[in-house]
Amino acid sequence: MEIKGLAKVMAPDGEIRYQAVYLGYKDELESFIKQENDEMDRIMLWDLKEDIGYFDECDLEIVRLL
Repeated sequence: MEIKGLAKVMAPDGEIRYQAVYLGYKDELESFIKQENDEMDRIMLWDLKEDIGYFDECDLEIVRLL
């Protein structure tokens, strides 16, 4: 994984947050195995078009910038 930068975002409550942005590549997909302290419970491939329900729009903008 390669760090690409640090994103500064404002939460809806006005709190400023910083998110590290990493980029990595895999030769083949592997199953996601949730660990005890993970903030996520699943991952998925997304074409940025399919309706996947709620997502953080700041995260989407970070993906678009990359």
